[in-house]
Amino acid sequence: MINSHSAAVTRLPLELWVIIFLLYMEMCGKSKKWSELMLVCRAWRSALHSMPYLWCRINFDKPQWIRELYVQRARSRLLDVYIPNFPPPPGMTPFMTTDLVRNAQSLMMHVPRTLNPVPIDLQSLPTGFCLPHLETFSIVFPRQFGAIVGGDNAELYRSMPRLLGPIVMLGSNLRSLSLAMSLLHVPFEILVETVRMLPNIPALRDLEISGLDSGNYPGLSPKLLTPELEFLNIDNCEPEVVVFFLASLKMPKLNKLQLPSVGVMTTPNSRSTVPDMYPFNEIEELFVQLYAKKFGGSGCAKIIITENMQWVEIGPKSANSFPVLRFGFEIPEPGKFEVPTFPPTTWLAHTFSVVDQQLLFTQEVLRSLEIVSELSDLISFPRKGPHLDLRAQSAFDFDNVQGTEEFLLFFEHTPGLEFIKMERMNVTPFLQHLIEDVSLLPQLIHLHFEECILDKEVLHMLNMQRQSQVRILERIDLVRCNFGE
Repeated sequence: MINSHSAAVTRLPLELWVIIFLLYMEMCGKSKKWSELMLVCRAWRSALHSMPYLWCRINFDKPQWIRELYVQRARSRLLDVYIPNFPPPPGMTPFMTTDLVRNAQSLMMHVPRTLNPVPIDLQSLPTGFCLPHLETFSIVFPRQFGAIVGGDNAELYRSMPRLLGPIVMLGSNLRSLSLAMSLLHVPFEILVETVRMLPNIPALRDLEISGLDSGNYPGLSPKLLTPELEFLNIDNCEPEVVVFFLASLKMPKLNKLQLPSVGVMTTPNSRSTVPDMYPFNEIEELFVQLYAKKFGGSGCAKIIITENMQWVEIGPKSANSFPVLRFGFEIPEPGKFEVPTFPPTTWLAHTFSVVDQQLLFTQEVLRSLEIVSELSDLISFPRKGPHLDLRAQSAFDFDNVQGTEEFLLFFEHTPGLEFIKMERMNVTPFLQHLIEDVSLLPQLIHLHFEECILDKEVLHMLNMQRQSQVRILERIDLVRCNFGE
């Protein structure tokens, strides 16, 4: 028990307590409750009572007295209402008129594995009724694995437009919509009925579609205008789904397109390929239109390397400009596919190859490149030495050679690069490539290395060589770097 009269920790400002409590809940997950923190001491209990924004999430899985207590402590704050067992008592239509929903800024509904839930009866609502504060609406469908109790999948599919339609009509300020379909194969006519509601949401800015299985989904013509849509996130869906939404929606203000991450496998006998992973033709057509119209061909590519993923972000050079394309490659765990374990350099080379071969517009627009590694160990830029050639027998040697070729092809195809940043890499081989081929990256004027390993003599040689070219290397940043091999 903390002595609240003498402990120095109790004299922290309220703002710091908010950060501490939120971090605690985030680290511990849903297993922890605010009530557990309130039992620590009187000072903590008083601090939690004075923070209404900590009590705004109303869960209908809890007893009514707990929900009422949360509402009381939230005071006049807008609420985040979560309904795990839909429909809530006493039914969906009466529920919509309660103060909980009228004061909700977000509403999430889980559709059960039962018969088609009864939709909202708009005729039974009071005249002029609306949801003025609702900004976020989410529908989560059950996983398809397992039988739907008391009905069939067709009834479950039909509940999607039946639930969404009334919300669209009542929520004039709806800005964010999420449809989590949990690996459902939705019939085309039902998907179309749902998507045709999107233009009726004038303030819609964020759209997330997840868990939609493949199907014969031809694009809609003419395209449906979503004038304010800025962020389209398609997660855990098949390529046909990506094609359908890109072909069906006209998104003049699109800021960011995030595609589902895909798993790829590289083996010594089967080089990295990308057949049908993404609808690259449709993606390229969309981004060429957006870039040509707004940004005049000045783009930036950023590759983020983590333990299990390599994320690619492609967007304008200006930090605050759009659009941004984001997608990722999942790196399989060692031994998962009974193939040898390859160094991160191999996966990085594969990522470069995908960008180079599949998104041809990047060859014209890229002016900036960033490679940021979040791995604990530094990774080495691929090098080609006398003991590594195309006749190499070992998988490691083969991948170093192939990685080098893929890297150099990317740089050869993007001669407009002016700025390159590398973080947590051994960059000496990269500098050697630039010295050996003076025609490589002729527009390069700025190098930025952070927490990298590099050879001082090689760096000096590159700098001297580039000073004699038409476009000189104007700046080299070295941040916490180590000079050595």
